[in-house]
Amino acid sequence: MKRRWQVWVVAAVSIFVWAALTYAYFRAARQAIWDEIREHLMSVAQSVALSIDPEEHQRVYREGREDTPLYQKLTEQLQRFANALLPEVRERGPLLAQESIYTLVPSQGKTWHYVLDSSVPYDLNGDGEIDEDEDKAHLGEPCDVSEFPEMQRCYLEGKPTADKEFTEDKWGVWLSGYAPVKDKTGRVVAVVGVDFNVTTILEKEKRLRRTAWLVFAILSVFTILTALLFERIKQATDELREKAKALAQAKADWELTFDLIGVGVAVLDENFTVLQVNKALTQLLGKAEGEIIGEKCTKVLHPELSRSEVCPYERALKEGEIVSHEIQLPDGRVWLVQARSGIVDGKLRRTVHSIQDVTAERRARKLLEQTERLVTIGQMAAGVAHEINNPLNAIVGMAELLCEDLEDEGAKRMAEHICEQALRIGRITKNLLTFARPRPQEFTPVDINEVIREVVEMKSYQLRSNNIAVVLNLTEPLPKVLGDKTQLQQVLLNLINNAEDAMSEQGGGTLSITTERGEGLVRLIVEDTGKGIPPELLPHIFDPFFTTKPVGKGTGLGLTIVYGIVTGHGGRIWAENRPEGGARFVVELPVALQPEIQSQTSAEKRKEQGGLVVKRRILVIDDEPSIAAVLKAMLSRDGHKVETVSDGAEAKRLLQERDYDVVLCDLKMPKVDGAQLFRWLKETKPSLASRFIVMTGDFLSTTTQKALQEWGVPVLHKPFRMDELRALMKRLPQ
Repeated sequence: MKRRWQVWVVAAVSIFVWAALTYAYFRAARQAIWDEIREHLMSVAQSVALSIDPEEHQRVYREGREDTPLYQKLTEQLQRFANALLPEVRERGPLLAQESIYTLVPSQGKTWHYVLDSSVPYDLNGDGEIDEDEDKAHLGEPCDVSEFPEMQRCYLEGKPTADKEFTEDKWGVWLSGYAPVKDKTGRVVAVVGVDFNVTTILEKEKRLRRTAWLVFAILSVFTILTALLFERIKQATDELREKAKALAQAKADWELTFDLIGVGVAVLDENFTVLQVNKALTQLLGKAEGEIIGEKCTKVLHPELSRSEVCPYERALKEGEIVSHEIQLPDGRVWLVQARSGIVDGKLRRTVHSIQDVTAERRARKLLEQTERLVTIGQMAAGVAHEINNPLNAIVGMAELLCEDLEDEGAKRMAEHICEQALRIGRITKNLLTFARPRPQEFTPVDINEVIREVVEMKSYQLRSNNIAVVLNLTEPLPKVLGDKTQLQQVLLNLINNAEDAMSEQGGGTLSITTERGEGLVRLIVEDTGKGIPPELLPHIFDPFFTTKPVGKGTGLGLTIVYGIVTGHGGRIWAENRPEGGARFVVELPVALQPEIQSQTSAEKRKEQGGLVVKRRILVIDDEPSIAAVLKAMLSRDGHKVETVSDGAEAKRLLQERDYDVVLCDLKMPKVDGAQLFRWLKETKPSLASRFIVMTGDFLSTTTQKALQEWGVPVLHKPFRMDELRALMKRLPQ
């Protein structure tokens, strides 16, 4: 019996302990859940309050009409919030009084007035019919707030609040949260209320309480089951919280990812109305998100269409095809528009339009194609230069022979003119080859005036054809600058081309090129009489791909390249408009620090050309018979003994049989070329290798550069005068 009582005592104590623990846990969990619900309600109310424009809200209240578009817009906005933030409405359907969001305008007394209400139709009185007006607050309807102290506290303190106690009526038990709507001055102009029907939650709470007491009544047998039950409840609550948190995080991650997409993306509904856009699209269109959402795609996504109510891709998208199309905008930009559709049960549900600005890519592609063409032209230019310079050399030599043979002064002047013009063609060919063929950057002392004369001579025909007069104001003497001559020629050529384009549009003009000597620098000024540069474009004139020329005419890189070359030479460049009209480009380059390379004086040249001519045995090797014949005739007149051959193989045979004092050899020849012959001569007759003279029509070829830098032999660039050859021969060792 005693043991029995002990068992009962133990059982009773166990039951009591269990009951106490259960009661304490239940109360703490209940308090935490309701605190979380209150926080949620305040958060929802605060989110709604922040989304409401106080000025629009006040205007709706003042107008006092529910049939205005603004009232409908704000009401629909509240309904969207209710559907998104209060998912219990969708889960339970319209059988119970729904949760709602509403706004009230406070006044001095206890009677406030409703403005907006998110309520949707539902069956309130249980008659099986849904009445739209059941429990829906209308605009201007009064509300006695004396029973809602937390609502008044929200208005007075200007902070979100929530009911501490439940409110019960015939529709159930409610819990409400409130948040203030403030104007720009911080004054509370309205209060947002969020009513949350907690009837179902309380019913669940009561059932849990009855279950707990039932387990308590069945004594300690069910203690473990009760503990397990509460553990399962706690686990389910935690899982729900984690799922809600994960869902919220997933939504935030999706929105962030959507905005991080570098391509403009728009989501459209089945009627091709924009539902959602990302940040890249708003930046591309230059419009705010609100200006795009709700519009038809033809209005905001298809600027190439002037007036159209139908999406140009509608037919293809309804058939499930992927559309990709490039459009050219009036401002010269190129957009790549792609569209994909989502079809459910044979019907179009969603479409996605993506827009990407591919202007830079298309320009880069054109520039690459242009560069490839220039490389091809450069390769062709080397062969053309060789073919032109060879006959030019023959013409120059024959003209010089005529000058020596002719006694008539008029005929002699004509022969000199032939020689000068042939040499001029050679200079033009040399300049063209310099621009057409890329080569490594090489800094040497450069005479800017010489660069100007060479480029102007090369452009003289085009400038004359476009009725453009050239005025040169060159300071003499001008200090040399340390730079790459080819790149400086490119700078001047680009500036002249821009001036030519500007003046050609108006039928001609005057191009002025001026050089000035400054303190430690040389200044180059290029001016034209065109229309000038619009002031708003001057800060961008050197930006990559920026051009004022018509679409398809310019790459937008000419002045960018000029800017890069000038700054790479330690100089600076700027553009401005002339007061009398036209544009002016100013380039400043630092003067070379090392002593300038002085050219030979006339006296030195006369000394070099004077004196007795040493008679030598000379072997001329050239596959052009006319050049070989001219050289033989000219050198024979100087008393030299000359033999000629047309290829390197024949030259090898003669060099093995005989001795020569000088070898004049063309670089490009069939069978054995000049480079092969020089290497053979260096091995078999090294003493004669120092008296080896190279002749070439392609001064930029790799072999020519080797002859100058590695072989250490003199090079004659075709076409050349006899005086140049004589001067070289005098410097050769005896």
